[in-house]
Amino acid sequence: MKSLLVLLSLALAASAAEPVRQTWTVDGVTREALVHVPAATADAKPAPLIFFFHGRNGKVEQVAKQHPLHQHWPEAVIVYPQGLPTPALGGKGNDVKPGWQGLKGIQGDRDLRFFDVMLDAVKKAHRIDERSIYLTGSSNGGGMTFLLWAERGSIFAAIAPSCTSARAMITVNGEASITNLIAVPSFHIAGEKDTTVPLVDQVKTIALLREARHLGPAQPWGDPPVPGCTLYPSTSGAPLITWIYPGGHGLPTNSAPLLVKFFQQHAKP
Repeated sequence: MKSLLVLLSLALAASAAEPVRQTWTVDGVTREALVHVPAATADAKPAPLIFFFHGRNGKVEQVAKQHPLHQHWPEAVIVYPQGLPTPALGGKGNDVKPGWQGLKGIQGDRDLRFFDVMLDAVKKAHRIDERSIYLTGSSNGGGMTFLLWAERGSIFAAIAPSCTSARAMITVNGEASITNLIAVPSFHIAGEKDTTVPLVDQVKTIALLREARHLGPAQPWGDPPVPGCTLYPSTSGAPLITWIYPGGHGLPTNSAPLLVKFFQQHAKP
């Protein structure tokens, strides 16, 4: 009995293992991320893979602690990338903080290149389920999520941008457009009192997605329904879920289980 308890304790410890820092050299620059890898077993199935891009001035240690996707889906490989010093998109003088390029073609597309290197390295090091690769990010990381959606969208089974809008990231002839975003299941999280990216701008993005995909009427999401969450169903397999929560800018600390629940519901055919 004692040996059984020891084995159970070790198994629980392994499943709750914290992410480990990994580094890669991208165009001569050292880039890093915290990476959670499931405990290895002889009959392990290919693992789901999630990328989580932090907001402006974010630190991966803080993100992995506040939004621990790995604790809610320990069978998945979770990558929390760290951004580089980045000027604000609005051009606020010397306001340079860790973040992401946000727009295609700026800063040498350093973060698109970083993503490509990370994805390649993770797939070489671990058995990844190609049908279950996911993407999420908040604020400036949400902008990076939209950028990857536009430039690498076919990779992902589902995508969850939060606390951001597509208005500054995805434009056609100077106007906001969703036509260059591949139709995949998506989950948009926004705060009612967000003053950094006003809710009105995020609602416009949601409306563009609904219109482009010809989504059905709103209905509750979750079993039981999750307060504030709305499902806009799709006949083509690309539904939209929104969560408008009573807060300001930034993901609420209870967002991790909802993100995991959403991702677990969607895999490529």
